[in-house]
Amino acid sequence: MRSLLSTFTLALAALLPLGAVHAQALPSTPALPTAQAPATAGLQRFHFGSGPAPAGAVRVAADTPYSAERGHGFEPLAAGSGHARYFSVALPEGSYRVTATLGGTAEAGNATLKAELRRLVLPNVATAPRRTAEASFTVHVRNAQISAGPNRAAGQVALRVPRESVDEAWNWDGKLTLEVHGAQALQALRIEPVQVPLVFVLGDSTVADQSREPYASWGQMLPRWFGPGAAVVSLAQSGETFRDSLQRRRLDKILALARPGDTVLMQYGHNDQKQLRDGSGSVASYQAEIRQHLAALQAARLQPVLVTPVERRFFEPDGSLRATLAEHVAAMRAVAAEAQVPLIDLNAASRTLYAAYGPAQAPGLFATGADGRVDPTHHNNPGAWLLAGLVAQGLQDLKLPIAAQLRRDAPVVNAARPPALADIAIAASPLTTQQRPAGDTDTAANTGPRAPTGAGAAPVYPERITRLQAAVQREIDQGRLAGAVTYLARHGQPVFFQAQGLARVEEKEAMRPDTLFRLASMSKAVTTVAAMMLYEEGHFLLRDPIHKWLPAFANVQVAVAPPAGSPQGTPPRLEKPRRAITVRDLLLHTAGLTYGSGPAADEWKRAGFNDWYLLHLDESIAQWTERLAKLPLQGHPGEAFQYGYATDVLGRLVEIWSGLPLERFVEQRITQPLRMPDTHFFLPPEKAPRLAHVYGLEGGRLVLKETPANSDFIRGPRKLASGGAGLISSAPDYARFLQMLLNGGVLDGVRLLNPATVAMMTRDHLGAKFTGDAEGAGFGFWVASNPGTRSELASPGTYGWGSAYVPQYMVDPETKSVFIFLAQLRPAGDSTLNQRVKVLARQALAE
Repeated sequence: MRSLLSTFTLALAALLPLGAVHAQALPSTPALPTAQAPATAGLQRFHFGSGPAPAGAVRVAADTPYSAERGHGFEPLAAGSGHARYFSVALPEGSYRVTATLGGTAEAGNATLKAELRRLVLPNVATAPRRTAEASFTVHVRNAQISAGPNRAAGQVALRVPRESVDEAWNWDGKLTLEVHGAQALQALRIEPVQVPLVFVLGDSTVADQSREPYASWGQMLPRWFGPGAAVVSLAQSGETFRDSLQRRRLDKILALARPGDTVLMQYGHNDQKQLRDGSGSVASYQAEIRQHLAALQAARLQPVLVTPVERRFFEPDGSLRATLAEHVAAMRAVAAEAQVPLIDLNAASRTLYAAYGPAQAPGLFATGADGRVDPTHHNNPGAWLLAGLVAQGLQDLKLPIAAQLRRDAPVVNAARPPALADIAIAASPLTTQQRPAGDTDTAANTGPRAPTGAGAAPVYPERITRLQAAVQREIDQGRLAGAVTYLARHGQPVFFQAQGLARVEEKEAMRPDTLFRLASMSKAVTTVAAMMLYEEGHFLLRDPIHKWLPAFANVQVAVAPPAGSPQGTPPRLEKPRRAITVRDLLLHTAGLTYGSGPAADEWKRAGFNDWYLLHLDESIAQWTERLAKLPLQGHPGEAFQYGYATDVLGRLVEIWSGLPLERFVEQRITQPLRMPDTHFFLPPEKAPRLAHVYGLEGGRLVLKETPANSDFIRGPRKLASGGAGLISSAPDYARFLQMLLNGGVLDGVRLLNPATVAMMTRDHLGAKFTGDAEGAGFGFWVASNPGTRSELASPGTYGWGSAYVPQYMVDPETKSVFIFLAQLRPAGDSTLNQRVKVLARQALAE
């Protein structure tokens, strides 16, 4: 075999089945009860078939959802045609050998498994009728934490937010997620921790795990070529460069995970090339950053392998290929020769590959977008598969020790004589996207002003969106605000996403897009959605009296203020309510349940019901609700808008209707399905470093009010899940929740509500009774039904709410936009910034 240092001249083998496949008969026996949570973090065995679970195996039913308590289960994601499902297992960071038992159906089967973000691990495992096959592979599960080491401080990878914290969260979430095609044929899984050689991958979007079809990368396909004696660990990321690998500490993460002898493949160049245009880099700086990587890896006794950047597809009129990366390819070759490190010339191999297919067929290697345009840079499944084969062959040609772990029966790819594209069969993943993989214009912390790329998206006015950024920055510069995160999206795509200022002034810690914030009353929308999901399941009617489930409210009385002119201290008169409190009253805040204000204010204060903040209470929401029901109402149900504890009582009803604690219902039914990993009632202690400090604006200056060290969100009793004001979240998480509402109750194929229900929730039901920021109110939101009358600039039908800590959000169905402003300021003094930013966001949207 000749080395890839020149070109590929190897024969193509047929697409072979995987080796080490053992056939056996499958018995037919009745199903057994649902599995219990695994007891250990060592060997885990799962049984999915209809037969009895073997000793030590956990029985998993087809409808077992993933939960943190159980530690395993199926992810609640739509699976397109229904032929693929996602099964997850919570695992500590490390390598795991997975042995899958597949088949056993009455008909012949064909199963494909992908791991984490569509990494191809077992393709096209064929089984005969009523026969099973076993096949093994090894995967690596990781998190973003970086341990301290020689010349390396402890910390974490600076993930790209929201991309890596939301759409690509499975790469970092401490779970092994398997995408199973032919899911009905999955009979069993055996998962055991192992220590094997690791193959690390660094690179850009042509290497990185692409979370959705039609895009794919060679890094995703490379695991197919390795047997269970090695694991591929990809830290590649779209839009990145050698410099990003250093600054975002991806290289440090490799150094923290690797053992001497492990292999590191590095392919950058596409985005490094763009530094020439903006003046931030040069070919010389590119080479310097390569040398910096090599020095660190060699000092750790790792095996670096440079991979020249894969070519773009640009055919000249004469049929020749344009060399779009010539300078950087030559620069990498020169460093490899100088440092005497192995090099796989994927640029040369890809050029040979494209030329072999020719101008007419080569587009079949690349992703086709929703607009019908064939991407010249990013590949589809067949293109990525072929490139991965070329990389695997390069490792073989270089005779590196890791090549011993390549599957002997894996196909051999010949760049000059490739197979017909129709012969490359790779099961397509269910999730799709219309957005191209990010380039280096998608910056690390901020996405500044830019036009959205979604279908039908209208741009912002660039000169006007800067007003929003400037207004926030003025407050920071004047010492009236520590920092903020501002998010504006249209048609599901961010058009402005900016983190400004500091999350912690004393520590000079910058605000980040994934900084965590106390939401206070922005929690109400989440609890309202939870209730309406149960409404759709038939648990209640809006007109039902709440004493049907909360008997303590059956005999409640109403406090009536004494007549004008009564002596000071005259107590209120008590009378029977004119009607019972209904669920609708809780949704509209017409239940007479204020935050303490009203005729019975003194009695409520003595009982401790005079503030929205409940996190410090050492009691459950059930106990708290029973105490509240002993107090007189502050008004007759249905007669006036009286903002207060109604949503907390609604949260208690969610518990009764669902049979789950509120925090668990929200996690299992809302935040997990919507992939909102940073939304919690009780913040996990390991996330405390991301929680912003609370400041108050007093006398025109900021005063520190709350830190994680003295926060009830972390150090409190952690007993009372306040549906009205108890959540913590991030801008990316809350944006997904609001986008679900804007979409009519669905996001990424996960439907929480019917569009008719969302329309009912966001319609004005109160009119003149409402005394808040707009002309009316729906279920959990203010509604701008006649903008300018009481609300500020908005489209008719815009809805939203705010928070005691000054955050605000708006959802505008007319412009298909979502706006979020997050900060932590309480008290806010004379600041009106949280109201002005809503005007500034709307005026920036192009009509």
